[in-house]
Amino acid sequence: SGATGYSPGDVAALFEAVEEVLPCCSNDWEKVASHYNERYAGRFIRTQRSAKALKDKFRALTRGEMSGGGKRQGEEKRAKEI
Repeated sequence: SGATGYSPGDVAALFEAVEEVLPCCSNDWEKVASHYNERYAGRFIRTQRSAKALKDKFRALTRGEMSGGGKRQGEEKRAKEI
């Protein structure tokens, strides 16, 4: 088995967790991970994610270029809004 990518639902759950916690330090990202894993991953049988993995994914989305179209552009826009 290898790394599991993020589905659109995974990204939406990440955004929900980040919006609820509004993380500004490492401990806050642990809360984001707890929220994501308990309310989403466990419930919908998705991959459990670490605080670092979720933080890295969110930051990657906020740094992405807004070129092209499709779901990636929408995810990047939403991440930047949060």
